[in-house]
Amino acid sequence: MDDNKGLGEGMTSVDIYCHRQHKVQWKQEADEQGISLSRYLVELIQEARWERFQAERTESQI
Repeated sequence: MDDNKGLGEGMTSVDIYCHRQHKVQWKQEADEQGISLSRYLVELIQEARWERFQAERTESQI
């Protein structure tokens, strides 16, 4: 099944269900950075994943 919904090669979509207020806050933050909400969320998720990786790496060195 092709679920890329007309997106570029290698791209797909993800549905996110959240509180309305979170979406409003994320949209405001994305607008302040001049990027789309989608791009903002991808960057936020990647940043959180990196922070988790760094924390796990630090814990394993203790």
